[in-house]
Formats: sequence, structure tokens, C-alpha cells
Amino acid sequence: MDIIVCLAIVFSGIAVAVMVQRSLPYIRFAYPTAKAEAVGNPFLSEGVLNQLLESRNITSFKNTVNSYKDFFIEGERIEDIHASLDEYMIQSVESLKKESPKGLEEFYDRFIEFLDSHSLKSFVKSKITGVDIDIRPFSKTFARWIDQMKKLEKKEILELLMKKGVITDTSVSAESPEIDVQIDKYVLKRMYESKVPKVAENTKKEFVERMTDIINIRNILRAKLNNLDVEKCKNLFLGEGREVPRWKFDEMCTSKDVEEMISRLQGTTYYEPLRQGYEDSKKYGNMELIEISLDKILLRTVRDLSNKNFPFFGPLLKFIVFRYYEIRNLKVISKGVYERLSKDRIKPLLVTGG
Repeated sequence: MDIIVCLAIVFSGIAVAVMVQRSLPYIRFAYPTAKAEAVGNPFLSEGVLNQLLESRNITSFKNTVNSYKDFFIEGERIEDIHASLDEYMIQSVESLKKESPKGLEEFYDRFIEFLDSHSLKSFVKSKITGVDIDIRPFSKTFARWIDQMKKLEKKEILELLMKKGVITDTSVSAESPEIDVQIDKYVLKRMYESKVPKVAENTKKEFVERMTDIINIRNILRAKLNNLDVEKCKNLFLGEGREVPRWKFDEMCTSKDVEEMISRLQGTTYYEPLRQGYEDSKKYGNMELIEISLDKILLRTVRDLSNKNFPFFGPLLKFIVFRYYEIRNLKVISKGVYERLSKDRIKPLLVTGG
């Protein structure tokens, strides 16, 4: 065969191989991305939430929710309904994990740890004060730890958590926010260090960095509302995120009130939404509205990441974060309906904008 023809065949083969290699990420992400986009997140829509607010009773609420594709909740007591919603949240993550590229499994597992972190905090703080509570974590890692800790004394529990790298010393107190802060640091670090495909790496990092910023700001906000002193406020720092370095965090802790704290965020993407949230909180006499503005910042963040990383990890990340806030909205509405609260009381507490 002519040498030129041979070279042409070889180079053609190489070109095809390169094209196939470059198209593999699209192929691997195509199905889960399409499914997530098709299912959507209806319970972040103001129109859909308004429909739920018209529920006459808890049965009417459940029927409306269960009429939506892929949703099913059950229970008569509000505790059972909320437990059903929690299980549905985990099922959503696990289902997406099965359909996503295998390289994302570790991130999904560590996202579930993040979702479970509140339960772990509650269990540890209760246990070291001598109170037994029933906790059923969804994370296999946390479930294993809790089974171990049920048989341990306070000192042994703290030693176990130190051995696992969750806390840095065994002198932490259940009455202080130290345990909460150290568990938050642990789960955020685990998410940040999770292995993901190369095409997802930058999206994952920015998401965790933004999460770190938002939780840091939330910690300072709560410190100011609870009149925590400056040094104790500074101890709430989780690490540097995207736009809130250590020096800015410390500076915000020295603010005399919430308004001054927010003003110190000028020049960041967080300032304007928080300022508006603060104005709304004064207007309606409800300081929870400032925290809700932080939730809306996170929604906007993952929506932007979805657009930047489409059609890869971005839409999948958006789906599970949006699903988390859907579950939160459904808990708020179900509790309000159960307690026969007015729509005007419930509506300001909902997170919309998906």
C-alpha cells in the first residue's frame, strides 16, 4: 500500500480517536442532565407555591404535592410528613448518583454528609450532655459513627470525633457553637476535596467556596443578633471562601450592628441581596428574611454555575441544591397548614427564584 495512503489512514484514525475522546464527557452527562432538566424543580415557583398555600388541610396539601411528577410524600403527623420529605431528598440524590458518571459518586456521598450534618450536631451535643435522642442519618459514614457513639461516654465520643478529624481537641463544649463550627468545617472540606471528573472540578470548587462564604456570613449575622462578643464571633470562621477572606470576616465581627456588618460587604456580590433582605426584615418585622436572602444568593449561584458548566455537572448540581430548597419550602408550608397559619404568615418564609 502506498505510504501516503497508509499515513492518511493512520492520521484519520487518530483524528477520530481525538474526536471520540472529546465527546465522551457530553455522552456521559447527556442522560442525567436531560432527566434533571425534564423533572425540574416546581416547588421554587411562586405560582406553584401559591397553589399549595391554598391547601385547606394537610390531606389537601399532600394530594397537591403528589400530583407532581416523581413526588410522593406520606404521613398524617407533621413529624412523619417531614421525615418523608427528608427521605425523598436523599432518594433524589441517590437516584441522580446512579445515573451520573461514576466519577461523581464521591461528591454525592459527601453532599449527603452535608445534608446530615445538622443531625450529627444534634446527636453529639445531646449525647455529651447526657441526653439520648433518636437520630437516623442517611450518610453511611455518619450512621456508622452514631452506632459507635451510642455505646460511648462523653470523653470517648470526643476522642472518636478527634480521631476521625472532625474536631481538633476534646475540650469542646455542647453549650458553645464550637461543635457546630467544627462539623461544618469537616463536611465543607470533604465536599471540596471530593474527586470529580475534570470537567466538573472548577464548578465543584466554586460551589463549596460560595457555600463557605454564605455560612460564614450567616454565622456573623446570628452572632450579631445574639449579641455575641467580637472574639467569640471570630471563632465562628469556617475558612476562606470565594469573596470573604479572614480579614474581612474579622472586620465584620467588629461591626456594632447588623446594618454595619452588611455595609462591610460592599464590593462583593453578596452586598445588594443582603441589603435588600435587611430592608425587608425591617419592613415586615421578621429578621428571618435576612437569612432567606442568603438562601436566594445560593440559588442564584448554582443557577449561574449550571449555565457556565452546561451540559455537564452544573445542571446536576443545580438540581440537587434546588431540590433541597424545594423540600425546605414544603416543610414550611406543611407546618403552616398543619398549624392553620395564615398565608401571609407563611409566604415570606419561602425561598423562590428557581
